[in-house]
Amino acid sequence: MRNLILIFTLAISMSAFAAPFTNEGQLYESAPSGHTPGKDNHVTDSSNRFHHPGEDCGICHQPGVKGATGTTASDFTMSGTIYTDRTGRVPLQGAEIILRDVNGKVISMTSNEAGNFATKEAIGSDPATYAPGTDATSPGTWRYKSWVKYGDYVSPMVTIAPVGGMSAARMGCSMHHGPTGSRGALNVGGASTLISYPAENISYKQHIQPILLNRCKACHVPSDASPSATYPPAIGTTPASTVKYNGGLDLATYTPSTKTVISDKMISNMVNTTTPDSSKLLTTVVMGNTGHAGGAFWKTTDPDYTAIRRWISEGAKNN
Repeated sequence: MRNLILIFTLAISMSAFAAPFTNEGQLYESAPSGHTPGKDNHVTDSSNRFHHPGEDCGICHQPGVKGATGTTASDFTMSGTIYTDRTGRVPLQGAEIILRDVNGKVISMTSNEAGNFATKEAIGSDPATYAPGTDATSPGTWRYKSWVKYGDYVSPMVTIAPVGGMSAARMGCSMHHGPTGSRGALNVGGASTLISYPAENISYKQHIQPILLNRCKACHVPSDASPSATYPPAIGTTPASTVKYNGGLDLATYTPSTKTVISDKMISNMVNTTTPDSSKLLTTVVMGNTGHAGGAFWKTTDPDYTAIRRWISEGAKNN
């Protein structure tokens, strides 16, 4: 009987991993728990662990580039830099970067004083990506779902990522998440976008738009400009899977105008001036809501949240 209970318990614990390892299947998966944060950190006593924050670590830290030929002393399977916001103003120390591969293996890194993190842990190879002439040793078959955490804040990567370089073991978050790139720096947490907000007369252009640019612009732009990602499914069975990040919501545009409307919803569709607390602009990404593939951005006490709520209560003016 005890063995049956153990088997049943194991089945329950594995059920969190049971969704298909596809973009759609993993879209709302929760971050893994029960492991030691930072257990897979690449640890070094060298001051170099604080160098070049925000740059693409994989340019140098890949096989055969750093160190003697054939060595793995400087080869990283994942690395990068994390900040308090997408502009990369302030490095974030103590954030956790979590990867879970196709085999359910959990890899955890924590960021240092420069916001840098790195690991050498192997990432599982996904048989669904095998093509003629490739096998599990090909970096293009390594895939993972990822999350970043800081305290209560959790931000998932919407899609399942393949190896960044495709032809070499080059893995790095900063390949796509840089301070000056369209997706902005890798970030997590409830830090205020602006230094302060006024107690009244909140301006859309001066106060709210900067918050939306910081929090939402990486995904929620007009449909024809919406970033997307296409990943291969099982070879020879089904078409490639493409995910468009904006989900039909444009948070770069306040309201429809005489110009062609190319998104289903805009900012004005996401506010409720009668009952501000029910506005989807707030509730969709508030802590505790699991219905947003991009995670929760703020608590109801965070400065960005209170500024948006005050703006809505004042009529959500396009001022």
